[in-house]
Amino acid sequence: MKVIEVSKHGSPSVLQVRTREQPTPSHDELRISVRASGVNFADVMHRRGTYPDGPAPPYVPGFEVAGVIDSVGNTVEQFEVGDRVVSYVVGGTDGYAEYALVKPSHTFRVPDSLPLCEAVAVPIQFLTAHNCLFEWGNLSTNDRVLIHAAAGGVGTAAIQLAREAGAVVFGTASTDAKLDRVRALGCDHCINYEKTSFVDAINHLTDGDGVDLILDGVGGSVHHNSLKALASFGRLVAYGVASGERVS
Repeated sequence: MKVIEVSKHGSPSVLQVRTREQPTPSHDELRISVRASGVNFADVMHRRGTYPDGPAPPYVPGFEVAGVIDSVGNTVEQFEVGDRVVSYVVGGTDGYAEYALVKPSHTFRVPDSLPLCEAVAVPIQFLTAHNCLFEWGNLSTNDRVLIHAAAGGVGTAAIQLAREAGAVVFGTASTDAKLDRVRALGCDHCINYEKTSFVDAINHLTDGDGVDLILDGVGGSVHHNSLKALASFGRLVAYGVASGERVS
């Protein structure tokens, strides 16, 4: 089968098409004939060598895949050959491939009404956004939530989920074009952080009260400045370090 391999850390030029033996599922695994692979910022950080404890080259990137099951381990009962599914890949790599091994516990059926190329956005982006908002952030109706990097994968998912929950959504991005995108998804207050301080903007928009919840996938100075935009007893969920700067 063909795979995309990271030959060494670096720019996209280090991605190379390679041929590997088709994997065989163990007794408790599924094999998916891959129709779509998720491309996440974590994949980019892995490729650059900036992700904490990321894989060492050469390796095949890819956390998530969508496709059709073509082989089932002999102890698997809940799935069968031909099922349309989306899943995390065993080990968190090897998703940029024609076939991938997955665990049933990490796999979800995809309804016929949902294209596989859209379903593949669910495992990393939407579940991360859901957990940040509701499991860890305890978001409630009418809460004010600030979503950093709002035009990214988790950001765009979080905007939609927060709006459905009845929250007031604030979002940051670096360009007006990106803000047009997040505004169309339901962001109430869009802040271009290249033009204005998001802390000043939040204080102005909330009459100095701040926001109830902040989702920060950037880290570094963004994390520290976010503390200044929190309301009393507000919550900050840090889920990434896209800036490359760890929070200490």
